[in-house]
Amino acid sequence: MTEFYQLRLKRHQTKMMKYMKYIFNDHFILILMFAVGGCGLYYSDMIKTLTVDQSMFIKVVVALIWLLTLLLGHLATLLQEADQVFLLPKERQMKEYLKKAINYSMVFPSIVLIVLVGITMPLLVVVELAGSVQFLMYLVMLITLKRIDLQLKLQFLYQQDDQQWTVRRLLWLAVTVCCILLSLFVQPVIGLVLALIYLLINDNMTKQAIKSGTLMWEKGCQIEKKRMKQMYTFINLFTDVPGLTSEVKRRAYLDKWLNRIPKTQANVYRYLYARVFLRGTEYSGLVIRLMVVGGLIMAFSSELWISALISVLFLYLIGFQLVPIVGEFDYMLLAQLYPVSAKLKTNAVEQLIAKILGFVSLIFAVISLITLSNKLDALMIIAALAIEWLLLYKSYIPHRLKKIQKMSF
Repeated sequence: MTEFYQLRLKRHQTKMMKYMKYIFNDHFILILMFAVGGCGLYYSDMIKTLTVDQSMFIKVVVALIWLLTLLLGHLATLLQEADQVFLLPKERQMKEYLKKAINYSMVFPSIVLIVLVGITMPLLVVVELAGSVQFLMYLVMLITLKRIDLQLKLQFLYQQDDQQWTVRRLLWLAVTVCCILLSLFVQPVIGLVLALIYLLINDNMTKQAIKSGTLMWEKGCQIEKKRMKQMYTFINLFTDVPGLTSEVKRRAYLDKWLNRIPKTQANVYRYLYARVFLRGTEYSGLVIRLMVVGGLIMAFSSELWISALISVLFLYLIGFQLVPIVGEFDYMLLAQLYPVSAKLKTNAVEQLIAKILGFVSLIFAVISLITLSNKLDALMIIAALAIEWLLLYKSYIPHRLKKIQKMSF
């Protein structure tokens, strides 16, 4: 079963690597370099303003950052629905398979923890809690706690009593908070020892769960399917992912906005595309996520060039990701039979995207006016957003729509 997991993992990684070239393209890497450089400069300047008197605040912030980071990463079992039938005779041999799954699932969280602990070390230097030995203790403690987290998720696949697993999760959260606080407020070695003791106890509990329990195949497949959907949703921000389905929600409270569209033949596509955006989670969720992320970065930035770069970049990303909405009805024969010209279809998409980008621009403008002390800088950002909105609406979006329609014929 070890070889079987390695084979399945190799196929999974090959599939993921096909998408990596779309995510880490030249434009994204260039933007990432500017973002990392800007954030690094801002972080460096902020460190210089901190003093030992703020040690309590610094420790609490670092503790929260570490705790939230430990929640990242899921157990990658790579189970498929067919496994419920074809791997059922091998259930007793799944121990080695799942052991490999835990080891693989530890790779990404460990890398994130190494980077994050390294980033937070300058904060701890201010309160005289940092050094090479302390760095290793913090790191080993956090990686140990993350491994326990993954072991608990493995135990969940063997437990029919969800309440018992909830109790264990709450216990993990309590012990994790204690380990982090003890390491920051008392001694790092105390938090490390407590985490290692907890690992020994939980390791024995995991072995008992596998030995005496029954693998819940359906539950495992559903969890893995949900994990992959989250991954594909992120990848879908950069490129189309075949087979990715989105949820549709009623959202009756938005009907008043739809009712404002005149129900005439010329407004058929205006109504349909507006309904797709408001009721579907794919495009509306994407806009909300990008708007929130961009807004938060702007809110925590006091530099003009960082706020300007982020606002312009995220407005472009939102417009770029909304263009494929034009193909939402290409599979419907009735939509193609509508006695409505194709020009009205593209006009409807252009108007919808323009309104969405206008709303996002307004949000970014308000954030810049609130966060930037120099109102002239805020006005410069507003002017940049207005120019970009005009270029996207009049040039970029019509060009992209024309290109997509040519490819569809």
